[in-house]
Amino acid sequence: MTTHIDDLNMKVTGAILSAERIADGTPEAKTAWLEVAFAEETLSAFTTPQSVEGEICRRGAVTAALRAGEPSYARGLCRGYLSEDLAPASRELMQKLLNEASDELGLDVALE
Repeated sequence: MTTHIDDLNMKVTGAILSAERIADGTPEAKTAWLEVAFAEETLSAFTTPQSVEGEICRRGAVTAALRAGEPSYARGLCRGYLSEDLAPASRELMQKLLNEASDELGLDVALE
């Protein structure tokens, strides 16, 4: 399993480096940040939510989805991650990211 996680980490790193080279707001940037979000989401399936790596990839998946201009996707990730056994600080951050995604969609999280 470690080899698979190492491969996923390399994929995430490569995707981030590629995305950071592209000007924000372009269709290419959206595609690149979605690639990051997908890679981070995949990695999150192989890590525990309370491990450092697990916290980082969950946060990375959501922030990459937001950066790609996909608040619905980010919101869905947040809701899934909030159902996990997150550390308190991670839970607080994930709630903030959920609020950010909901705001971008014009939704009120409190009404859900």
